[in-house]
Amino acid sequence: MPVMVMTRSLTYFLQHSGAVLPELEHGVVTLERRDGAHIDLMAHQHRTALETILRLLAEVTTRGSQGATSVLPWLRFLTEQEQAECLSELTETARAAMDSGRLDHLEEMLYAWRATGLAAWDEQVARERSLPAEEPVELARPRRGRGSTVLRRTPV
Repeated sequence: MPVMVMTRSLTYFLQHSGAVLPELEHGVVTLERRDGAHIDLMAHQHRTALETILRLLAEVTTRGSQGATSVLPWLRFLTEQEQAECLSELTETARAAMDSGRLDHLEEMLYAWRATGLAAWDEQVARERSLPAEEPVELARPRRGRGSTVLRRTPV
C-alpha cells in the first residue's frame, strides 16, 4: 500500500507555508507541481526513523536478527525476549506508519525502545559497580624519593 500523505499545491505552500508546515509533525506533505516532479516534504526526525528502519531491514535480511544490533546498538542491552519484542513492535509500527502516513508513530516507537535499551544498560552498569571486590587489591603508593611502598587493602 502506498503511504497516505497530505497533498498541497506548490503555489499553496509558497503562499501559506505557515499552514502547511505544522502538517509535517505527523508525516509527509507532497507538493504537487504542474510542470515538474512532485516534491515530498518530510521532517528530519521522520526521515531518520525511516533510514533506521531501512538499514534494520537490510541487516536482518542479510544477517538475521543478530544483524539488528549493528543498526540499533542499544538492542544488545535488552534480554533476548525484549529484543524479539522490540523487533516485532518496530516491524508492526513501520507497516502501520507506512500505510497511514503517520511517521511520527514510528519515530516515537524507536525513541521509546532506545530509551528502554539505554535504561537497561544503566541498570547493568549500576549492578556491576555496586559489587564489592572479593580479593584484596594491591595499590601502589605514589613514589617519594627512591623507593615505593605497596599498600594491601583487605576486606573489612
